Amino acid sequence: MAKHRTPPPSPLSELPPVDIPLMQPPIAGDVENADGGIGVSHTLRPLVVHIDRPTNTPEGTFFELFWGGGDPVAYNLIREGDQNLTRIPFTVPYDSIREPWADPVYVRVIRSSGNESRTQPLRLRVNLQHPGGQDPNPTPGNQGLVFELPDDVRLGGVSADRARQGVEVIVRHWLNMAAYDLLILVWGSVRIERLILPAEVGRDITCMLDEDAIKEAGDSDLLPVAFQVRGPTGNYPDPWAPWSTTVLVSVYLATDRLDAPWVQVPETDREIDLEILGTRDAQIGLTVGGADARVYSHVFLYWNGVSAQGSSVHYFEDRPLSGAKGYFFNIGNALVSAIAQGSAVVYYELKGAGLPDKRSHNRYLTVIGEIVRWPAPTVDQALGEDLDPGLPLITIRFPVQASWVSTDRVQVTILASDAGGTVDYTAGRLVGQVAPGDDMTFDVPGTELKRFDGRFIDVFYSVTRGNEQPQESLRQLYQVHLPNEMPVPELIQATGSGVSVTLAPMNAQNGATLKVSFLPMYTTDSIKVTMEGTAGAGSPVIAAKNGLTSGVVTFDIPKTAIAANIGNTHTMFTLKYELTRGNVVRPSSVLTVTVTPIPASELAGTVIQINEANPATKVLDLSTGTGNRRLRVGTWPFITTNSPVWIEFKGFKSGGAAHNLKHWNGGGAYVNTTWFNQGWWESPISYAAYLKELGDNTQLTLHFKAALVPGVTEANAIVFPQVTYTVKSAPPPLVFDTSPATLAGKVYVIRGYSHALPSWPAGTTMQRQATGGQPDYYYSSSNPAAAFVNPTTGVVQVSGRGVTTITVRDQKQQTASYTLTVTNAIAVIPLARDFLEDVRNALAREGASMPSMAQLREIYNTYGARWPLDSDAHWSSDRAPGDNSYYCLKFSDGSQSAVDGRFRGSAVGIKV
Repeated sequence: MAKHRTPPPSPLSELPPVDIPLMQPPIAGDVENADGGIGVSHTLRPLVVHIDRPTNTPEGTFFELFWGGGDPVAYNLIREGDQNLTRIPFTVPYDSIREPWADPVYVRVIRSSGNESRTQPLRLRVNLQHPGGQDPNPTPGNQGLVFELPDDVRLGGVSADRARQGVEVIVRHWLNMAAYDLLILVWGSVRIERLILPAEVGRDITCMLDEDAIKEAGDSDLLPVAFQVRGPTGNYPDPWAPWSTTVLVSVYLATDRLDAPWVQVPETDREIDLEILGTRDAQIGLTVGGADARVYSHVFLYWNGVSAQGSSVHYFEDRPLSGAKGYFFNIGNALVSAIAQGSAVVYYELKGAGLPDKRSHNRYLTVIGEIVRWPAPTVDQALGEDLDPGLPLITIRFPVQASWVSTDRVQVTILASDAGGTVDYTAGRLVGQVAPGDDMTFDVPGTELKRFDGRFIDVFYSVTRGNEQPQESLRQLYQVHLPNEMPVPELIQATGSGVSVTLAPMNAQNGATLKVSFLPMYTTDSIKVTMEGTAGAGSPVIAAKNGLTSGVVTFDIPKTAIAANIGNTHTMFTLKYELTRGNVVRPSSVLTVTVTPIPASELAGTVIQINEANPATKVLDLSTGTGNRRLRVGTWPFITTNSPVWIEFKGFKSGGAAHNLKHWNGGGAYVNTTWFNQGWWESPISYAAYLKELGDNTQLTLHFKAALVPGVTEANAIVFPQVTYTVKSAPPPLVFDTSPATLAGKVYVIRGYSHALPSWPAGTTMQRQATGGQPDYYYSSSNPAAAFVNPTTGVVQVSGRGVTTITVRDQKQQTASYTLTVTNAIAVIPLARDFLEDVRNALAREGASMPSMAQLREIYNTYGARWPLDSDAHWSSDRAPGDNSYYCLKFSDGSQSAVDGRFRGSAVGIKV
């Protein structure tokens, strides 16, 4: 941009002077003839000045701002879209604001026609120093601002007599003292101002408080006295210590004023600490006596606050009197916080019909704590820190503050400050009747916003009360352009917010919906969504859509795309979109979606069973037959045709060896249309090829996997909960020799004493053992009189002539048997010692006979010393000489004797 060096304008300028915000006005009697003052506040932010738009300044008109001698420091231009512009802004470079003068300050207007004009020049005093300089330490009060009270006032206070003399206050000269400094002395609620003349610079200043001023401030045990200085260009002392040290004076004029109110919350005499107050309201208490309560009807409480910047914050409340008692008034927390580092004067008045008002003494309070700036405004249509220049309208929003009153004037400002061309927008109105905490809004037309296209802007608001300086909020920075990155899309079925969300598959069984929203959105916009997940179905191509004026476009995410991104553990896919507007393409923020597995409880609802197994006991009984069994599998979430399935049977043989079968192995095993439509599929399980080898009482586990889309490998298939059965199998056949057998060996076997037999001759014992079946085995004899069998070993021993059946039984109750014929075993029947005739009768009853002597000798020879019975003489059937005598055999020594049958003798019988 070309620079034009120009001489100062002529005295007869055509246009009004440059408008400079917060410029100190001219000082009456200023011998240096300054038109205004530029101070520290003008350097805290870019200084934006204005001129009213001159007439006949069409598009292309050029403006130059001169700030002191030399080249112009800022420029501006009437651009397209500025047809409604009424004020031309300029930003003064920071380094152009230099002490002690800016002279001249004016704007030159250069029209395309060649016609030029200038604004009236200004001579501006520049002072960038704080009166008193920087406070040297954290002690309360600015140590660079010092004053002195008379000793008698400082020590003894002010009585009515002393007040009539007045009080002389000596203010010591201060660092950075300058001509036309304004000294501000505060005596309680009374403020005395004193302008410093050029001849007084560097000298101490004396201020006199007369009786009227002392009476106006009233009585107080702790009346605060302090001063500060405002420089000729509006500079105050160090912001961290804007006042001198406060001196507390006792004033007792014996007036008829009521006692001052007190601070109930927080408990304090003169300082409210915001940290101690916290979020509570301050509470002011006062007492109305009986005499006053009888004649006055109302009490009015006044809170007159002043902020550190000099802005007033007032509050009053009236209340009907209801007797002599204490009354308490709440001062809102926001009102107290609004005067942080400031002060308040609190008093009350009693009012009644026909009576003069009765006023209390003042309570003087200071507020300690951090100054809270009003929050920055927001713009409803902003996308983060971006504003689309194509918006038809934007809404600036900010909360109403409790310290505002209806007559305050609020102004919003949009500012793009640049020495090469400043653009701004302002709008204002009275606060009006609004409640604290409510939002105040200003609508800005899109035509105004478009003027800031491509620029960074500050958005802020300020409030002005009467003639006080405006108070400004924090600023919000935006950039007016199509954002470099569009807002993140929203997956409706997911939970969470921002750029990372979680999707539970059961919430998207029919697919999902992606919402893209931003403003402004045009029907000519093209929005293309990209989904990146598993290869193939998990990353589908989604058709682009045009924008809608509603600012919201939705896209369907197919069920198959969701299914393809479901795994046995958490998986992720991303969603994003691109906006194409004309030749400009802008990507969105990326939405990362974490997909949780299908809950095991849902997968467990899928039927996976062997139809013939007991569904309650989970027992698969194979002993019921050798036919094939049938496998049935139902459906599951996200089932689809042509998706492969796998199932493996894992079991054990009788000896414990693994016995597994891959029944379905993907590939040709898949969900067909019939399965999908009817909701189940069955398949035979071969008994001969697999089931029959399963061991009894072993575990058979079904391991099922299914892909949710075609083309998935087993490694990526969904693993279902296992189904386990207990197998009850048909036992192997019981193997046993069932051919008839004969034992023909001769032996005498004493009934009940077979164990006494020294040995078993050949042909009197045998053993057949079972195999197969289900051990253990149990053996039994159907006729123990012919032979008996050891129940565990199967060893058979004869016990007498006859036929018996030897049977074996296994644990599965399988049996086998053979017939045994015993042909030459002689049973020996033990009998009681008795007379011969009685022995014969007993034998008859047993079906036995008396043995001969030869047979007795055979028995004796068989058992010998192991004979288990009576060893005395045993009756035989052989007669001996003599009447009724028979031979007997003595088993103790084998001797023979003849015994008369009328005597008692031992006896055995035999069965042959």
